[in-house]
Amino acid sequence: LAGAAVDPAVAAEVFAATEGNPLFVRECWHDLAESGSVVADGAQWRWHRDRPPLGVPATVSDIIERRLQRLGRGTNQLLAIGAVIGREFGHEILGRVAAAPTRAVAEALEQAARAGVVEEMRGAVGTYRFTHALIRETLYGNMTGLRRAALHRAVGEALEALQGPDDDPEVTAELARHFLAATPTGGIGRAIDHALRAANAATRACAYDDAVRTLDQALRLSDERRAAIDAPGATRRCELQLEFADALRCAGEGAAMRRAFEDAAIRARSLGAPRLLARAAIGVTGRWVHEDASAVHLLEESLATLPGDEFALRALATARLARTLYLLPDSRQRRERLCAEARALAQRSGDPHVLAEVLADSLEALFHNDSLAE
Repeated sequence: LAGAAVDPAVAAEVFAATEGNPLFVRECWHDLAESGSVVADGAQWRWHRDRPPLGVPATVSDIIERRLQRLGRGTNQLLAIGAVIGREFGHEILGRVAAAPTRAVAEALEQAARAGVVEEMRGAVGTYRFTHALIRETLYGNMTGLRRAALHRAVGEALEALQGPDDDPEVTAELARHFLAATPTGGIGRAIDHALRAANAATRACAYDDAVRTLDQALRLSDERRAAIDAPGATRRCELQLEFADALRCAGEGAAMRRAFEDAAIRARSLGAPRLLARAAIGVTGRWVHEDASAVHLLEESLATLPGDEFALRALATARLARTLYLLPDSRQRRERLCAEARALAQRSGDPHVLAEVLADSLEALFHNDSLAE
């Protein structure tokens, strides 16, 4: 770390102050070297004769803050933007958000790199990372909430301009993260749009837990900011709830999934939205067959309110009702009739995916020794 031998007296005092914590030792040493408290005397570092007592810093962040202050205001402003971007950040987006010339950005990053605050990524020219997460956290924590939100918005807009339309899971996740974090300054509708894109991209990549986390955050923020001018209306809030419930289904969170779909059903019923109610009713039952009177009633309610020309939804709800009736006594004839009706509706819809779902539910609804051939 020092690049040369260290006087035992210096080493002992540093150890006493840091208790040997590696990060603390590293930051403490950089602080001592930068402040001139230690000097290289030939082949050995020793205390400067006029140095102040080392003392014991309250936290690692105290040392980090002192080091950052020596870099100057302009460099710290750029590093603060970098902290909002993330542990790693590129010079191009940094310059765009700061509206600073490329040369000024490069000089500031070189200064920060010499101080050991950031380092350039190997094999990625122009991409930097903070040398330790606590440096980024210190910069991020020193900003007011509104300042952070404004910078998150600026970073999100810069990413949009640089990336363009992109369904890459990492890109959409970053956009969602920044715009969701920017909602204290407005734009909840835009943030939800990005959250939905990110969740869909995560689901396609089988990153189901990521989809759940993103949609959960979007739901909480939409409820917290429901008084905002661009807050989602009741219908969109219900649709978002359905997306969240479906993400829970993909993630295998059965109990949470059911609660989310039941909440969506209540919202859809209050809205008088039969299509949303049908989606919630279909989702409540999940993929496992068990006796479930409440699910039966919900499916029957949804079918009673759905328009007759909603072939796809009626097919799915009818087949799911047949399957849900499987364990109820004396339901065989009704299940057969429902399955036949569901298949006819699926064929009328012209959607092969709907037909596949109907056939899968029919298989479970009619599973018996005498129906093996079918």
